[in-house]
Amino acid sequence: MREHLHQRQGQVQEPAGVRVLRVLLALLVIALTWATPSLAEVPQYELDTASSRTVRIRGLSSGQCQKDTVQGRVAKREFDERGLVITGLVIEQASGARLYINVDRSWLDSPQLTMVARNQILMGLQTLLKEGRQVDLVVGRCGAAGRVLILEEVT
Repeated sequence: MREHLHQRQGQVQEPAGVRVLRVLLALLVIALTWATPSLAEVPQYELDTASSRTVRIRGLSSGQCQKDTVQGRVAKREFDERGLVITGLVIEQASGARLYINVDRSWLDSPQLTMVARNQILMGLQTLLKEGRQVDLVVGRCGAAGRVLILEEVT
């Protein structure tokens, strides 16, 4: 089948099939944009100058909550049922106050995260969040009055 461009009152009109394809392509782009996590949603890690250990991990949650910083000593860690992934931690601040911080694990399933990066982040979290270690964290304050804390970044 051969389609021709038609002229009407000095304007070139494209065939109906081309219009349909253009609309379908636009819908596909919109769907992929919504379905694909952005680079900001994929966790990233930074290594020291010798590239031997992780010194910073960021992008551990969706970032939908109000950001805040927390400093203190890691008092306790909680792990998943296999003992591999940190699911929460308690931070003791200089004032003696303790905060429970949730660790979102949904990033583990990100198709954009390579196995090497996933392993580096898991090992880095266990090292950076070692009990007794002083940490600087960026957390998301979510929920009622920002009482639910979710880890976003650790250095």
